[in-house]
Amino acid sequence: MATPSNAQPARPPSLVVLGTAQDGGHPHPGCRRPRCRVVAGEDHFPACLGILDPQAGLRWLLEATPRLGEQLALLDTAQALRDPAEPDLDGIFLSHAHSGHFAGLLQLGREVLAARALPVHAMPQLAAFIGSNEPWASLIRQGNIDLRQLQADRPVSLGADLALRPVLVPHRDELSETVGFFITGPRRQALFLPNIVNGQSWQLRLEEVIACVDRAWIDGTLFDVGEFNGRDEAEVPHPTIRRTLGRLAELPVELRGRVRCIHLNHTHPAFDRQSAAAAETRAADCGIAHQGEVFEL
Repeated sequence: MATPSNAQPARPPSLVVLGTAQDGGHPHPGCRRPRCRVVAGEDHFPACLGILDPQAGLRWLLEATPRLGEQLALLDTAQALRDPAEPDLDGIFLSHAHSGHFAGLLQLGREVLAARALPVHAMPQLAAFIGSNEPWASLIRQGNIDLRQLQADRPVSLGADLALRPVLVPHRDELSETVGFFITGPRRQALFLPNIVNGQSWQLRLEEVIACVDRAWIDGTLFDVGEFNGRDEAEVPHPTIRRTLGRLAELPVELRGRVRCIHLNHTHPAFDRQSAAAAETRAADCGIAHQGEVFEL
């Protein structure tokens, strides 16, 4: 008679939300307004996802934010390292050259993590910027990072049943191009789209993209135009959540339920889950990204 096995079934790859805020985080440096204070004891890190492959013991980051250290600690709560001697990460994928998305690379240098040839994946313009500007270029010279170029729409294999594909999106591209990422696992697919100027100007239709994925984390920088605080809307060219909700209103409930708004500006009322803004988002069958959320692929 066969002896029952006590072995646990292998956990599938998963995504972990490691940050939900715009580049400066929340609370935000220099902001003294009540809304900028920590809500219910929560510190919201800049927008970032972790990719975990428990079976292979591998893990990656989407973005290198200024809160890299805390986000690695948060990742540890979702998956312990294979071995204390192993590196903290197996790679980082960058979306573009704005501070909240790549400035954390500096912590890979010898002053902090002293990483050893950590693969850092970036699009051509961003890779050129990193390679030709200090202090980032020193990370390459010192062997802290192994800079690798991505190509739009070309998948990168992370394992037998795990892949990532960058897709170009419109944004303020002063220093580099901007991409979102499709992440495909053995059972499900997700989209990470923390920055986009306006979904209407994207070559893909947001409504169609949502129908093709099981979870979509999309740009929710502002809730409504009132957050511009007198600035020209063209200076902050992000779609508001209210406009996105209106745009998705005709989709079936099941599709709207796949959406999570992320990259919230420090003025954003939805940091407070009891706010009218958060309630309006839920009433539209969409959601606000939650730091620590795990999504199995």
